[in-house]
Amino acid sequence: MNNWKMLTLVGEDRPCIVARVTDTLFRGGWTLGEASMIRLGGNFTIMMMVTGSGDVEVALCNQSGV
Repeated sequence: MNNWKMLTLVGEDRPCIVARVTDTLFRGGWTLGEASMIRLGGNFTIMMMVTGSGDVEVALCNQSGV
């Protein structure tokens, strides 16, 4: 059985943010399940279910600009 984690990212809306986050997760060996995104004012929130091994926070923090 897979070990799914709920990942929530909130920050300033920027061009290509979804592509950069999902590419970083993919390159780190993570699999994306379901996702929900919303833009409100100048802010952006993405919630996604991910599965993989290791620490997803470390995978995202190691990528500059995400």
